[in-house]
Amino acid sequence: MGVWLSESDRQDYVNTLRRDGRLQHFETRMRTKQGEVVDVRIWAEIIELDGEPCALSFTMNVSAEKRREAMLLRVAEGVSPTTGQAFFLSLAEHLADAVAASGVIIGELRGDHSIDTLALLTDGSLQPNRDVPIAHSTYTRLLASDELLVIDTPSRQVLQSTPPFDPDQIQMIAGMALRDPDGTAIGLIAAVWPADHPQEPAMRALLTIFASRCNAELVRLRRDREILQLQETLEQRVQARTEQLQYLNRELDAFAYSVSHDLMSPLRSIDGFMHLLQEQMTGRTTPEDEDLIRRVMTAVTRMNSLIADLLALARVSQGQLQRMEVDLSDLADGVLRQERHRDPTREVQVTIEPGLKANCDPRMAQIVLENLIGNAWKYSRQQPQARIEIGQDKSAGSVPPVFFIRDNGAGFDMARADRLFKPFNRLHSANEFEGSGIGLATVRRIIERHGGQIRAEAAVGQGATFWFCFGTGQET
Repeated sequence: MGVWLSESDRQDYVNTLRRDGRLQHFETRMRTKQGEVVDVRIWAEIIELDGEPCALSFTMNVSAEKRREAMLLRVAEGVSPTTGQAFFLSLAEHLADAVAASGVIIGELRGDHSIDTLALLTDGSLQPNRDVPIAHSTYTRLLASDELLVIDTPSRQVLQSTPPFDPDQIQMIAGMALRDPDGTAIGLIAAVWPADHPQEPAMRALLTIFASRCNAELVRLRRDREILQLQETLEQRVQARTEQLQYLNRELDAFAYSVSHDLMSPLRSIDGFMHLLQEQMTGRTTPEDEDLIRRVMTAVTRMNSLIADLLALARVSQGQLQRMEVDLSDLADGVLRQERHRDPTREVQVTIEPGLKANCDPRMAQIVLENLIGNAWKYSRQQPQARIEIGQDKSAGSVPPVFFIRDNGAGFDMARADRLFKPFNRLHSANEFEGSGIGLATVRRIIERHGGQIRAEAAVGQGATFWFCFGTGQET
């Protein structure tokens, strides 16, 4: 009958039918009576006519079905999950293949005068992205339309400009605007053909599907760009604000240091004149006079202590940290020896875990331990069996190590814990325990400069525990 494209195709059909006795959905290619090569599907069975084996077959032209399958495959490939620049390039190639276009352009709108191409394909080849002017071009009609627009007239008045495609080589263009959720045009997608192309429903459906996926990716790309820009702006603002705060803190620390230092001189004069007055008035003062002089000198001593603590707080905020491996166990032992020397009559049970190591400034670590151990020593003095424990919290992990100092002293009310690390805030009256209220503020500043943290837990009459770490090297 002349329907077979080759003898090998016919022989394959015959051999399969003889082997199986029948065929179900056998696929091959044949030639129609008009000479067109088409895809076919065959159902066949061997029968006998007058003792002669024959083939009873039914053949169906499935070219349209194959085209639809290939079209769906191109759609699936074209709207693949890739993102960014790779997505637009892949989509342009698959769209051109799906609708047999000679060129495809996908662009993002830049103002009212140009588009920045995200993908550009001409004559089957991807081209470098470029800025394309759109004023007085056919693209303005696409951008003005709310749906897919097909222009298939060769009139120069209609297809007056299709950059970067040569308008003399373009007979048809189809495309649509890409829009933000609020309806604002943000780009376009278009395909071009050198000759009139049948406007099949499938072609329009394909263009609409590709345009929809392209629109979603462009919206996502613009949102990511906006978020990145906001993040960069926010980082710059945070950095500027941080630098400003650091500058103000340095100025405040310098001011506090200067004022505190300048106050020492007149305070020493007051102290000296009071001692001189006391000597010159010996034997001529009444008990009331002596009491007044004693109160003035006590106030001078307390003021001197406050100024010294302020100077210490200002000093810890200045200078560069010299971080190194520090043996906190040795430092703590030295601090406790000083406390025992100042108060040799007290019996305190002290436990220091050996081998406590921290990466920190040794001079600053000394101040931390002096304040924390000094407080534990002071606030436990009313206990008949005072206990102080210094160790490492193993449950907190090892980087950075968390240390603790625990006592069984007076403790404090946790409802007032927010005042604990603020300067001049004391949770006990001066009549109960002496102090300026600067020590823990100094400790917190040192810990924060190391990039660490400090916290406390306590109960009234049941002691207190301070946990602290020196961070991982981020100095502030």
